[in-house]
Formats: sequence, C-alpha cells, structure tokens
Amino acid sequence: ILDFGLAKLAGARDLTKSGSTVGTTSYMSPEQIRGEPVDYRTDIWSVGVVLFEALFGRRPFEGDYEQAVMYAILNTEVIVDSREAHGVSPSLTSTLKKMLNKDPAQRLRSAEDLIAALTPSGGGAAKMSPPEGPPPTTPSVAVLPFVNISASSDTEYFGDGLAEELISSLSQLDGLRVAARTSSFRFRGSEVDVRDIGKQLHVDNVLEGSVRWSGNRLRVTAQLVKASDGFHLWSRKFDRELQDIFAIQDEISLAIVENLRVSLLGDERVKLVRRYTENFDAYQLYLKGRFYLNKRTAEGFGEAIECFTSAVELEPNMAPAYAGLADAYLLLARYGILSPAESLERGKAAALRATELDPSLAEAHASLGYARRSCDWDFEGAEAEFERALELDSGSASIRHLYAWFLTALGRHDEAFEQMNRARALDPLSLIINTNLGTILYFQRRFREAIDHLRATLELDPDFVVAHQWLGRAYEMEGLMEEAIEEHAFAVGVLADPESVASLGHANAIAGRPAEAEESLAELARMEETRYVSAYWKALVYAGLGDIDSALPNLEQAVDSRCDWSVHAAEEPMMDPLRSDPRFHSILGRIGLATSGG
Repeated sequence: ILDFGLAKLAGARDLTKSGSTVGTTSYMSPEQIRGEPVDYRTDIWSVGVVLFEALFGRRPFEGDYEQAVMYAILNTEVIVDSREAHGVSPSLTSTLKKMLNKDPAQRLRSAEDLIAALTPSGGGAAKMSPPEGPPPTTPSVAVLPFVNISASSDTEYFGDGLAEELISSLSQLDGLRVAARTSSFRFRGSEVDVRDIGKQLHVDNVLEGSVRWSGNRLRVTAQLVKASDGFHLWSRKFDRELQDIFAIQDEISLAIVENLRVSLLGDERVKLVRRYTENFDAYQLYLKGRFYLNKRTAEGFGEAIECFTSAVELEPNMAPAYAGLADAYLLLARYGILSPAESLERGKAAALRATELDPSLAEAHASLGYARRSCDWDFEGAEAEFERALELDSGSASIRHLYAWFLTALGRHDEAFEQMNRARALDPLSLIINTNLGTILYFQRRFREAIDHLRATLELDPDFVVAHQWLGRAYEMEGLMEEAIEEHAFAVGVLADPESVASLGHANAIAGRPAEAEESLAELARMEETRYVSAYWKALVYAGLGDIDSALPNLEQAVDSRCDWSVHAAEEPMMDPLRSDPRFHSILGRIGLATSGG
C-alpha cells in the first residue's frame, strides 16, 4: 500500500469536499491541489512520483516548504539531468513524463496502459538495465565572463564581450546546451567552486579564462573544466595581436566542440565561426555597446547607442551592431526614458536593417518582433518574427523571454508561462526571467502563487527592485494593502520612476488614502517637467481612485502615443474598474486587443 495522496475506487463516493484537498503534498496531482474533481489519472500521477523517486533518488517536485512544493507541482516542468539518466532507458523517462503531465488528459489513461508502458516487449516487469554503451546525452557548458587582468579597468567590457560572443556562437548548435549569459555572469568575481557552478546551472562543463590587454598585444587564457570533479579537459594560452581576437574566438569555440564531442554539420560550422567584420575598432565598439546595454540604465542606453552608431559607421554591414542599436532604442521606450515617438521608429528601422543584412540573425528577428508589437500593434507580424527567431536560435533564453512577454499581453497566459519556464531552464539564475514568471501568474490572477514565486525570486537577490514592484501588485490584489504599499514605497525609493510612483498611488487609492494617491498624481506632473511620463501611469492612479472619466482619456492618450505598456491594459487587474465602461473596450479594440467584462 503506497501513500501517494489519494486512491479512488470505481463507483466510490468522493473523498473530499468541494474546494478541499486530502493527501500527502509531495505526491498530490495538480488537480488535487486546486480542489478539482479527480479520477484514476490522479493515481497515475502519484505512482509516477513514487517511481521517479525510486529511480532518481529525489522527488520530481521539491521545495523548502509545503507552499513551495505545491507551486512546483502546479507550475514547474519535470527535468531529468543527463547525469541522473545514466542507466534509465529513454522510453522509461518518456513514460514518467507522461505520467507527470500536468494535464490529466495527456497522461496514461488507466492502470492497464501503465502496465503496458512499463512492460518491455516479451513480458516481464520494467527494469533499469544499462545499455551496451553510455546513453546519448546532450553536452552542456557554461561560459563565465573572462577576468580582466589588464592594467586598466576600462577594458572590462572586452572580457565580458569575449564570453558573450562565445555563448552566442555555441548556443546555436543543436548538439550543445549552453547556459545563458545572465546566469553565467552571476558568478563574476565569486569564489564559488566549479562543482557548485555546475550544479546551480545544470551543466557538465565550465569554460573560464582571463584577458590581459596591453598596447597592441592581447593575452587570453582559457580552460574547459569538467564540473563534476574540476578536471581540466582543455586549456590554452594565446599571446597575439589585437587583430587576432577573431581567430582566438574560433579556436576556443572549436576546442569546446571537439572536447565535448559535439558533431558539427557544414552549416553549423559556418555559424560557429561567423565573422561580421575584420575591423577590430568596429568590433571593439560593438562589444562596448553590448556591455553598456546590459547595464539597463538611462546612461547605459545612451552609451550603447553611441557605441553601436560608431560601429556601423566604421562597418556599415555589421548586422549585430544594428540589432544592438534596435534593442537600445526599444528599451528606452520600454523603460519610459524616451517617448515612443522618439525611440520606437528608430528601433524598428535598426531591426529592419539588421534583418536585411543578415536574415539568419535570430536576435534581429526578435528585436523586429518587439518593434512590430510596440510600434505598429501588428501582433500577427510580431509573432511571425518571434517564431522565426526561435527557429534560428531555439536555445536563446532572451528570445523566449521576449516571446513570453508578448504572449502575456495577448492574454495567452499558458503559452506565455511555458515559454518563460523554458527560458528559465536555459537561464535559471536570471532575476528578470524568474520575476516575470511571477508576473504571468499575476496576469493570470493567481495572486497567491505569484506572491510565493516572487518571494522566492527575492531570495536570489533581496534588492532586485522589479520583483518588489510586482510583489506589491500581487499583495494589493490579495488585499494585503500594508504589504503592497511597503513594496511600492521601496521601489519608489530606489527608482523614483513613473511606474513605481503610479503603482504606489494606485495602492493608496485602493487602501482608502485618496490624499496620498493625489500626491502621486502631483509627483507624476512634476516629473513631466524633466522627463517623459506616459499618460498610462496617470490612468492607473485614476482607475484606483474610481475616477473613470479621468482614467479613460489618459489611457486613450497612452494608446495614441504608442506607450509600450498600453498592450497590457486588457489584462491588467488594476484596470478592472474601467471594464464596465464601453469606452475602455473601444480604446483597446483600436489596437486589436481582446477585452473582457464589457
């Protein structure tokens, strides 16, 4: 007799009351946790948990406390590390995943089906029998930022850029899984053991190195290390002239491929060693532009635009530099630093130029997708660009992240969550990706789950302000007003941006503090004297105050100005007071957004 949550006999009366659950949490199915009706497929799920635990020595859904376990069962996918799977047949792993499918309709339908799936041809019980040779696995690697040991700290961007270029090249290979930049770069300057890095990033190998730049000479050291035991698979020191950086990148990339026994097809070899310029000055400016872009600050965006612009002046056909320029302008609009009128069209033009120069550049298609969404409200065209980007680079966490954010705006939350979850699998330590998983839960109105997830994200970095912003919104929707106001006040203190000010104003309005909400409106008006402030944020505060006749004209102005946040209004719970007014649906209908509640 196994205690895996709940057994149900044919014809038996229900064991639970509506909305309640019975069972041991770790073995409960998603439908049990949600208090939904259950049948034999729930038992299939629970047996799957027991079988998984027996095979791999751990449960498929884990957490430090009960709520975390429930969240994992409801939202995270089963992942089997290649190191765990040794001796477990692919067919058995596939059967386990079918048993643990979150959708009951996709599971095995009965105990008879389960027995058939677990019984090899010729009869007998299923068992773990090692294959004749080692099972096929996908090699994996994390590329850490190259340590800058030059005399000047001004060349730090070069080591980052070298690592980022290697990640970009290697991640396009179907036979190699590469940890995303954000997660790998979180270990910059740390003393974390390589074995711990491997565990945290779920990779078998780590590439690390250093860069020394002096005059016209460059010294690069690189070593490929096996994460399980710290054994060096390959190491090399390069003493070359600066112009040889391209050859150095090629040699390191090909050494990784060779040592990890990744097979390269002809087209993949071309992709791996692709060069967009032989001009070192243009390349240096491009790397510096990416370095500043990744800072995600107003000053960083400005510096990035200058660097990318100078790069394309030196190398007019450098597609990646145009893609970087597109990202910088689009993010200026996204962060509300420049008005959409000043930035969106420039971003779109740069993205178009990048795709014209290189139709195979995935990041350019992703940028163009974002531009079509925000600049043209062309959702069909935007989705085509995102899909093309993923065809070209399915291993890009940033592209999946962008695509998920796009799907959220259209109310396709399940698809969005799947894409964001896949992005997190590629980039497990990314703070923004982890935060935006909570954001999708918020838009799905699963506020309690959003709170749990955002709290878990803040355990990675308690100071990550974007997680505080969304946690404040989720608290508010759960009626936890003091907690909501505290989170929004924290964000205002750190960022002092229109979004944080408006969110605090909305929370105060809902909490019955209209004077404080009016002060937020006054603060937004003061901000307009020195920077761009979208009317969307005023609409948000007025919605909280219940002043529909002031909220709707501001929302309309935001739509007219192509405010990037306008596409989220249809799904935003804070906009609920406007849904009973036909004008709300008319405004959003103009840009092709489906609305509810009208």
